[in-house]
Amino acid sequence: MEKESPAASTIGGLLKRLGFVRARRRRGHWPQPTRGPLTEAAYPNHMWAVDYKGWFRTRDGKRCEPLTVSDVYSRYVLGVQALHDQSHESAKEVFEKLFKKYGLPEIIRSDCGSPFASSGVGGLSRLSIWWIQLGIRPELIAPGHPEQNGVHERMHLTMKAEACQPPASAHEGQQHRFNRWRKEYNEERPHEVESGGARGKRRHLPGEIPILRGMGKSAEAIVAKMSVERRTERRAEGPRSGAIEGTDTRPERGQITRGAVGKTTSSATRKPAAR
Repeated sequence: MEKESPAASTIGGLLKRLGFVRARRRRGHWPQPTRGPLTEAAYPNHMWAVDYKGWFRTRDGKRCEPLTVSDVYSRYVLGVQALHDQSHESAKEVFEKLFKKYGLPEIIRSDCGSPFASSGVGGLSRLSIWWIQLGIRPELIAPGHPEQNGVHERMHLTMKAEACQPPASAHEGQQHRFNRWRKEYNEERPHEVESGGARGKRRHLPGEIPILRGMGKSAEAIVAKMSVERRTERRAEGPRSGAIEGTDTRPERGQITRGAVGKTTSSATRKPAAR
């Protein structure tokens, strides 16, 4: 008489009690920028578009990075700021001023570049996480398809021809040009859509940023928590195919790491220098 084999769940439970099986940690469901069919703006302040026009140098040799923001429905140019770089800090400062002046949009559409998105977990950046905390949904166009943000791109062509060529002598003069050009573009030119400015459904910038459930108190904390969770999950999955356990410490592509660039492997796995 043949003996019946124990059920798979019984074997699994026994191996788990003996420490031969490690439970796999479930990944949290983090909010992500929208990818796929693009939203059609239905009213002012429904959706904003943001981009950098493309850097150039003012006549004093300094780099100028114009950050532009427009209301997609009304085509109203909300802001054109001459910045020195494309950093998170400088972009956030511009958005804080715009949110206080015009209120919060429901959606912000951008390309996949920094500081609007990243190659890390979920495509989120510190800036897009801050938007999510404020109740704004980031929407990304497909890589290599600027025509998906076509109205904003056409505005760039007009601004480049009328406010950037030739460039001003310095940043301050270039900003004055942008201010004059924006006023003329918004108030003295007819557009296909009746502008009415950016007046529409208005949500105000809160004095304190709301904290999303299960997430940290800042964008940095959220990104760090997501990275730790990713590393924990990879350790639970075991070594990569063909690797010896405990020796493959390479970060996954897009993973946020700390320390100097290139120093991602442990000292135990470094090859000794050739003598």
